[in-house]
Amino acid sequence: MNALVAITSYASCLVAFFGLTALVVTSRVGRHKRGLLLAAGLATLLWSGVMVLFLLNSFPNRPLISFEIARNLSWLLLLWSLLEDKNGRLFSLRRPVLIVATLLPLTGIGLAILLTPLSPAVITATQLALILTPVLGLLSVENLLRNATLSQRWEVKFLCLGLGMVFAYDFILYSDALLLQRMDKEFFIARGFVTALAVPPLAISFIRILRRSHNRDLDIHVSRHTVFHSLALLACGLYLVSMGTVAAGLRLMNEEWGSVLQITFMIGGLLLLGTLLGSGQARSRARLFINKNFYSHKYDYREEWLRFIRILSSHQKLSMGERIIRSIADILDSPAGALWVMREQDDCFVPDTAWNYHGERPCERRDASLPTFFASNGNIVDLDDVRAGGNLPPGLIVPDWILANAQAWVILPLIHRDVVLGMLILDRARAPRRLDTEDRDLIKAVASHAASALAEELASEALSNAQRLEEFNHRFAFVVHDIKNVVSQISLVVVNAERFGDRPDFQRDMMETVRNAVQRLQTLLAQLTQQNLEEQSPREDIDIAPLLRQVVSRWRGSKPDLAAEIPPGPLYAQGQADAVTSVLDHLLDNAIIAAGNNGTVSLEVQDGETHLIIKVEDNGPGMDSDFVRNELFRPLHSTKTFGYGLGAYQTRHLIRRMGGTLEVESLPGHGTRMRVWLRRGTMAASAGHPPEASDQKEARA
Repeated sequence: MNALVAITSYASCLVAFFGLTALVVTSRVGRHKRGLLLAAGLATLLWSGVMVLFLLNSFPNRPLISFEIARNLSWLLLLWSLLEDKNGRLFSLRRPVLIVATLLPLTGIGLAILLTPLSPAVITATQLALILTPVLGLLSVENLLRNATLSQRWEVKFLCLGLGMVFAYDFILYSDALLLQRMDKEFFIARGFVTALAVPPLAISFIRILRRSHNRDLDIHVSRHTVFHSLALLACGLYLVSMGTVAAGLRLMNEEWGSVLQITFMIGGLLLLGTLLGSGQARSRARLFINKNFYSHKYDYREEWLRFIRILSSHQKLSMGERIIRSIADILDSPAGALWVMREQDDCFVPDTAWNYHGERPCERRDASLPTFFASNGNIVDLDDVRAGGNLPPGLIVPDWILANAQAWVILPLIHRDVVLGMLILDRARAPRRLDTEDRDLIKAVASHAASALAEELASEALSNAQRLEEFNHRFAFVVHDIKNVVSQISLVVVNAERFGDRPDFQRDMMETVRNAVQRLQTLLAQLTQQNLEEQSPREDIDIAPLLRQVVSRWRGSKPDLAAEIPPGPLYAQGQADAVTSVLDHLLDNAIIAAGNNGTVSLEVQDGETHLIIKVEDNGPGMDSDFVRNELFRPLHSTKTFGYGLGAYQTRHLIRRMGGTLEVESLPGHGTRMRVWLRRGTMAASAGHPPEASDQKEARA
């Protein structure tokens, strides 16, 4: 059992120093001191490997002293290089001391390797050399700490802590062995674990030294995610080993309760470990520790930018406000936030979106102190500085309702083209931290990009509202024009009633016309309340034969001699009943007005192979080609005294929505012929060649 523990001890030292040497190799700066640290790490790595082989009975014991003294000497050289000032001299040590400290270990190595057999005197001299090396190490550590300035002490304190622990442990180990003439077994076994514990402080101090001594950034080519998960795995392993050790101790303390206590303690420890691993605050503290001590910059800017863009352009069902809050909050590791957006109609910043935010959210007027400050300054506001009452920028007055929320941490403006579009308040980060220049620069950059996204969202919203209003105006104009057609139809009935009012067939047609007019008006009023007219399907299969007969019957009340040729049987077309009725009403209305009381108007339906063709013809004055091409379909332009200029435009619009085409053939003095092409319905058999292209049938004169 002791052999297994000893092998595990020195194997852990091997793994720990392998990680340290990998960290040193991946850095790109500080060649001199990096080389010394790399040499010391490799020497310790070899020493721990040799110890493992020795414990496995695969390595002789005599060369062990050589590897150990080489390890200690490499660490001493690193300490002496840190003790040098700019002139190359040591602070308080002198060159003879360095020579003696170097020669004695080398003499011990020579005695240990060359003399066979070893005499008691040689062994004693070797032991003294092994004791002298830790003493020199402790002396060097003390000189380094005592002569370092405050800023230099910040760099080397962790290194001195780690090496001081190793040298002090070696001194105790070999002093005890010299006095008792034997090596303490427990001290020897634990030595590997103790040496491995020196790696974390050595790594931290190495990074700090390289940052300042070379005044350059440390460039470590290891992913932050890899470092985070590796350290998390290492921490979990150490935690589980500690828990197992304590559990074993509990079992040995009491035979009756030991097993129960051990199981309970282990389960509770696993529960605590799961809680820590699932804690956002614990992960935040770990990331903050890694970014602060292992990297020259807090952020991996490429990863932060990609994550910001990914959240901002996410296809999830999140509003733009929530995406802005979450994308910026993730950078600062904030768990909550709220967004205020400037609304021109209200002339104030209105609460838009909140994400886990529990503070008050009143409106803030545009001319209030905080928006005015952002408009003139544009800097991020740290609420901790405001609460502390420090040296604040002039003109900054934070409202009381913001300061009342103790969790509110920072306020940042969303500025687009020098206009403040919004304000974002974030809660405190999961791990306590202070905003520095690097935080402010990054957040200001992403806030500018978020403001551009917000401006695009507001512009899209305004455009959507304008399109809805335009659609309503469009619909209302068509309804007004249809009402005008109904009025014209009833007016013609009134005029013709003076001539044909005593005829029973005219009276029946007149009642039918009035009934249809009422129904048409009711339908038009219902259209005004529809949410979106364009969403209705205009291409359902309908039988237009009954519609044609009803329209003709109705208009004969105004024009009794209206001629119509409608094939018998069903006529299926793709369209919408109301749209077809509106189209026919408009075409017949215009034809009757153009022909006058003495003119002729006819309606003819041709059943084609792929289309139904509805032809409305009159012998009125006709139109020239320029008028048909440039004036006929222009909205809000009419040649009639009481016209709206929407009839032809609306007719073509409705026909196009049904997938059809409108043809116009007209010559001055020879009348006008209108052809409506509607696609045959799927319920009717269709075959044969397609008709002419719609762009060639748009308007003919």
